[in-house]
Amino acid sequence: MNKFDCIAAFGCSFVHGDAINKGQDLRHTNEPTDFAGDKYRFSKILADHYNIPEVNMAGSGYSNESILRSIYKFFDNNSKTYKTPLVLIGTSGLARKEVYSKHHERFFDLHQLEDFYHTDSNEKAARDMALKLTGNKNNTDKLKNFVNFNMKYFFDNQLEVEKLDWQLTFLIGFLNNKNIPYIIFNSIEDIISEKIKQSSNYLSFGYKTAKNYELKKEGGYHINSDCWYTDIYTKHTKKYGSWESGSRSMYKPYGEFASGGHPSPGSHKNLANKILKYIDENNI
Repeated sequence: MNKFDCIAAFGCSFVHGDAINKGQDLRHTNEPTDFAGDKYRFSKILADHYNIPEVNMAGSGYSNESILRSIYKFFDNNSKTYKTPLVLIGTSGLARKEVYSKHHERFFDLHQLEDFYHTDSNEKAARDMALKLTGNKNNTDKLKNFVNFNMKYFFDNQLEVEKLDWQLTFLIGFLNNKNIPYIIFNSIEDIISEKIKQSSNYLSFGYKTAKNYELKKEGGYHINSDCWYTDIYTKHTKKYGSWESGSRSMYKPYGEFASGGHPSPGSHKNLANKILKYIDENNI
């Protein structure tokens, strides 16, 4: 009899299995490319290992607020369906902000460190985001001003860490109270506090985060940080010399460690094995 009745995974694109695609690279045409990450991601590998259902509620670009919201939705909707899920949580980026669009009547996530909010380097991306969020590309400058104003006056890296700290404290208390097994790890930057790491089922990738570490831009996740991105970046650059060298193919044959800027099927398999080892060693 299995000790878990499902694998419940939450996170951003890393946990979702993004950048793992079927067939050939058709991006130079207008043909859509089929997603294949749901066949290779670590949560699917673990579900197959235990022969139980996989519930992956991760989403591309999710902020930590969106991840926490998805965890709430899982338990609100599935409390009678799953009694002993193995909950796997990969955190996202601190500067990603959940916002509610009245135009679409749904939540979106702003990646506030993206260059196009702060420079004129990619106006098309900024216009596309304004259209996506508000339905009007003429709101581009207003959106850029909003992000810049928020980051200048209302965002503080350390205070965001502290906010996540108490959010995770309540979440872990809930999981422990319900005797629900869980594992938490950093996906794209090291934002989990030392207190949480020492008092929870924290999965480390074995990298020491520099004391002066501070993320400067979206996509700079590899810099001296105990997270999954560091792991795939370090392994790839160690073998191929640089991030730009070697294959990071998002199509078969996939890159050994990375598919684009995301974990490859091989890295998902490595993480699944790492989680299985953690479960065994910590009697989860």
